[in-house]
Amino acid sequence: MDKKGFDTRTVLWVFYIVLVLIMTYFLYNYIDDAASGKGFNKKYFVNDLGLTFDAMQSANGDLEITYSNLEDYDIAFSKNSVKIQDESQVYYYVNDNNFQSFSGNLNLKSKDKLVISKNNNIISINAKKDG
Repeated sequence: MDKKGFDTRTVLWVFYIVLVLIMTYFLYNYIDDAASGKGFNKKYFVNDLGLTFDAMQSANGDLEITYSNLEDYDIAFSKNSVKIQDESQVYYYVNDNNFQSFSGNLNLKSKDKLVISKNNNIISINAKKDG
């Protein structure tokens, strides 16, 4: 009896096809994020918030800054950093120990306004409904 063995080429080709499909999916998502500017918007927003905190601590007097036309963000504030949750982008700002600032998470919706205010030595952050 002449028995044929198991053909490994079929399994290898199926593996190649699945591998190409997975790589195509991740490449498509990466290109879509780059083309739509979602990654750039998040990076720009985190850097802008961090620079705002740097500027507020060195500003004379009281002031209020309002951000509008935002996207859905889940922002984490800590003692000296700003980070969008589920992203690797973090901005570390200078922390002045003479100021009290907000620490914690803040969920913003696309219709909200982000208000950052400085009164005396207290920096506060609020999310307000637009309209």
